[in-house]
Amino acid sequence: NVHYQHCVCSHKNNKPITMEWIAQATGLHRNSVSKSMKWLEDNGYILRRDGRILLNPYFHQKGRQVSKRVLDLFADTPFAKGATEDV
Repeated sequence: NVHYQHCVCSHKNNKPITMEWIAQATGLHRNSVSKSMKWLEDNGYILRRDGRILLNPYFHQKGRQVSKRVLDLFADTPFAKGATEDV
């Protein structure tokens, strides 16, 4: 699940999805998951903050109906350029 306004990737019980959980669920080594997450972050798809994974709202929701604070976190990504903000 991805919280609509805050873009936090979480389980149905709202507990944040962690890299450890992804490694266990996929059967990948934690190092492989870490490298993949770094690539996703370096390319603007996600941010990792306070143990949480945030999905770029410009990629996921085209920047619509998302917290201004979250939009600002992703404002410098390629996905934000030219996106319409309905905040």
